[in-house]
Amino acid sequence: MTGLYELVIVPGATPDDLITASADLPVGAVFIHFYGDQHRSVLVFRPRPARDAAPAPATAPAGGWLPALPGVPGSDGPSAGRMPVGRGVAAWWTVRAGRAVDGPHRDQLDALISVRTRPGSSAAYGWLSPDGSLAARPAPEDLAWERLVSRMRARVVEEDRTPLVPERDRVSTLAARVADALTAVGLPLYDPHSPEPCGGVTLTPTRTGELPGVALGWVTHPHMAHGVIFGGGEADRPVVTMMAERTAEVLASMGFTLNRPADELGPPLVIGGP
Repeated sequence: MTGLYELVIVPGATPDDLITASADLPVGAVFIHFYGDQHRSVLVFRPRPARDAAPAPATAPAGGWLPALPGVPGSDGPSAGRMPVGRGVAAWWTVRAGRAVDGPHRDQLDALISVRTRPGSSAAYGWLSPDGSLAARPAPEDLAWERLVSRMRARVVEEDRTPLVPERDRVSTLAARVADALTAVGLPLYDPHSPEPCGGVTLTPTRTGELPGVALGWVTHPHMAHGVIFGGGEADRPVVTMMAERTAEVLASMGFTLNRPADELGPPLVIGGP
């Protein structure tokens, strides 16, 4: 379709697939309608109209620009937390009530530093209009995080080995929150589907017994589990127990509620979130 863009969604597509595909749409593309059947759904977008396009900033000899922000002394010149942005390029800004009060910033961290010194403000990503208002759009960092979270959640399986569905019930929702928390911390989740297993945290939704929750475990690399390295096949058992306990301590420090079995033989169980 000339001048239009189509995003095709087929059965079996994951949230990660949708996020990745939508990132390829032109900046500012506008959704107009959809069509499809039982085999596929097609979302149709058009380019942003010229009258709605991000304003063309005045360029400096170096090719960058620094817009003056109303009410911000010295905002029309470079500073430690600002960067020049090219024509029509989105950037990080400090905003209050939908209007930019500082920026553009080099990255999200600089924007958050600016927020700390300006009560009532927040960090946002998008285009700046001539009147100082911000046309927000998803930031690359946020899209990358959503893709990572989607991949990590896909590593969690239900008790019957089916994929995790976060909206299924309270236990599944809790499992998704635990996966997100461990991803933010940087602890790896075990991937049972990977052709190159490497080990990590296991999360098992558990609905039997008096306390439904998410059982924590740990899987070592097959080289250790099979006794190829580090002292034989028994060496991984104390490591597995210790890593599950350390993972439980990390989650407890983040506000999750845990229950440990009275006989100290079973895995730690996450029964509530912050």
